[in-house]
Amino acid sequence: EPRALRLAHQWLREDPEFVMDGIAKNGTTMQFAAEKLQTDKNFVLKAVERSVQSFGASAKALRSDRKFVLECMKRNSTSLEYATPEVREDPSLHAEAIQQDNTPLVRHYVGNFRSPSKGLE
Repeated sequence: EPRALRLAHQWLREDPEFVMDGIAKNGTTMQFAAEKLQTDKNFVLKAVERSVQSFGASAKALRSDRKFVLECMKRNSTSLEYATPEVREDPSLHAEAIQQDNTPLVRHYVGNFRSPSKGLE
């Protein structure tokens, strides 16, 4: 139960192994992790490998960092869904994501975020 972490003592919410175990069971656990884990790039990358949902509760600064979003997409291509709207809807990021992983799955997935008035060239 992710909410159990919310009630846990701060030292448990700061424990990377304890939190990662929770994320492996339910990615939404990240929302109750200590801020230092939500902002730790290495921790978030590992969490995304376990559950992409964890990216949605990571620090906004990470979710709005284009380079970091692309790095997350290397680990789980659906990470784009949890990026901030400015990043998620950026056609140039879509092109970079497809250049990084030009599989039909990624092309289709990224295509779902394109605005009807904008397209990839």
